[in-house]
Amino acid sequence: GGYLVVHVDEVVPARVRPLADVRDAVVQAWTEERQAEAADKAADEVLAAVKGGKTLAEAVQGRAGVEAKPVGPFIRTGGREAIPLPQTVVTALFAGPVGTAAKEAIGEGVAIGVLAAIEPVDPAQDQAAVDTLRQTLERDIASDLGQELSQDLRRRVTVEIDRAAIDRLL
Repeated sequence: GGYLVVHVDEVVPARVRPLADVRDAVVQAWTEERQAEAADKAADEVLAAVKGGKTLAEAVQGRAGVEAKPVGPFIRTGGREAIPLPQTVVTALFAGPVGTAAKEAIGEGVAIGVLAAIEPVDPAQDQAAVDTLRQTLERDIASDLGQELSQDLRRRVTVEIDRAAIDRLL
């Protein structure tokens, strides 16, 4: 809702900076790219080993800079504890059966998750969560029904707006 006034004093044509000025940044970027490619390739090899029947610990054994850490139980949205896995990996794990494996690049490496077990939730153990879910579902269903009704009414009822009458009231 505002305005911006700009005054241009000079136009400098685009140019390629001399290599001497950017050499360190180029070397670092190239090195990081190669490291990311190597990490992704190693992750693919680990995933192939896991899908071939090895445990994650067996698949990473002997690989420098790689370790398998058990995460412990978690829910789809993170919930009670922080999950050190990207959401894409968590989503993939929840979509498959025990043994499902997925990977995603993180920071300076790649995270791999393997679904070790599925633990059914006991609603009696967390009544507050059950109540919250019930309220959320009731609100979402009411909202969906309201939107459906509104869309149906717009399809069935023709509405004309008398701008002149509205303008007279203002």
